[in-house]
Amino acid sequence: MSNLRRKKKTRKWLRPRLRQLLNFLERDTRVINDYLKDGRCLSEQHAIWWETIQKTYDHQQYMYENRTNSVSDRIVSFHQP
Repeated sequence: MSNLRRKKKTRKWLRPRLRQLLNFLERDTRVINDYLKDGRCLSEQHAIWWETIQKTYDHQQYMYENRTNSVSDRIVSFHQP
């Protein structure tokens, strides 16, 4: 709760939190990919959302690794990629 009340979130404070969130997302995508490899399938709409989630993760990973705040062909809306 004290982290949310910070007036200024410095880069030194923010980068480890971003890394942690990216690790959570990587873990969750690994679990979903395992389900898909086991033969489970997604509906058409969920498959579209899954592709959007993977693209968004790739964009966020790229921005984290290259320390940038923008990426080409950025996804603006989750439901309208």
